[in-house]
Parts: sequence; C-alpha cells; structure tokens
Amino acid sequence: MEEHQHEEWNSLEQLAIELLRRGNTSSSLKVRQLFQLLELPSFEAPSSWEICEDRKTENRHFVIHRIWHKDSDLNKFETPTIRLRYPRPLLPTIEFHQYPIEADWVEATLVALKSLVINVMVDFETIGLDGTRYEVAFDNNMVQARYNWWHEPPDCWQNLNIWFHQTLDVLEQTEQRQI
Repeated sequence: MEEHQHEEWNSLEQLAIELLRRGNTSSSLKVRQLFQLLELPSFEAPSSWEICEDRKTENRHFVIHRIWHKDSDLNKFETPTIRLRYPRPLLPTIEFHQYPIEADWVEATLVALKSLVINVMVDFETIGLDGTRYEVAFDNNMVQARYNWWHEPPDCWQNLNIWFHQTLDVLEQTEQRQI
C-alpha cells in the first residue's frame, strides 16, 4: 500500500467498524436488538452478531451475523493502479446472514447476561498489535452500555468474557447448522 493510501484505508476501516457496531436491526418499533457481540481481530475478518426480537411474528427471535471482508478490501489497495479500479469513496465489503434462533436459548442467555456482576470502570493497562478486541453491547432504549476489551479482559470481567465466548460458540454452531 502506498503511503498516501493509508489515510483512505484508515477511514475505510473506521467506517466498517462503525457499520458493524451500528448493526442492521430494522428501525421498526416491532423489531429490537436485544444485545450485540463484536469480534474485531487485528488481521482477520471482523464480525458482529445481533440477537433480535421481532414482536410481530410467531418465531420472534433471530440472529444477524455481519462480516467485514477486510482482506478483500485491503486487496483493493495493493497498488495505486489497482485502487483506480474501484469507486471513491470505497465502501466496506460487508456480508450478512440472518437466521432464526430458539427463544428458550435467547431467554436463558439474557437471564445469564442480566445476572452478571462486573465493575463498570476498571484500571487496566495492556498493549498489543496482534490480537482481538471483543465487545458486548445492549441498547434498551433508555438504558444502554458497551463493554469492550483487548484480547484478555481485566480479572473482574472474566465472567463477562466467559459468557461472551459461550454465547459466541452457540451462535457459530447455530449458523453452521443453517448452511
């Protein structure tokens, strides 16, 4: 990548992460995001998982999995000539899948999330270049929070980290069964 392309790449990367965080939930009052998980690795495809509820249907719960194809977009910056082949501004290549999820699992997972006790603010220092940032977010209209940590969380967030990875494992297994 040429030096002058770094700024454009950084802007694209910021936009991609913002779009993953923003989610894909409909603005309808009948559909709401219950919670969201983000997995943001340094050198692999970042992704978000939204667990949603559609109050107007019988099978109300579903998952939206969004994946930013970072490597595909990075290839568009290989040389200045290759970059000219693509539009300006370049938008992130984000794929998404939606599939149903069992209501019982959603309810149990929400109960487990609501029962976690963690410190809201912690003193924690770490640095890293090669690793993964994890995020858990929820937005219940008047109350919202986003927790994120790099690679390993503070000790006082280990319960959140365990919940995150157990939840992510179930979501990944459920998606594999849908394919």
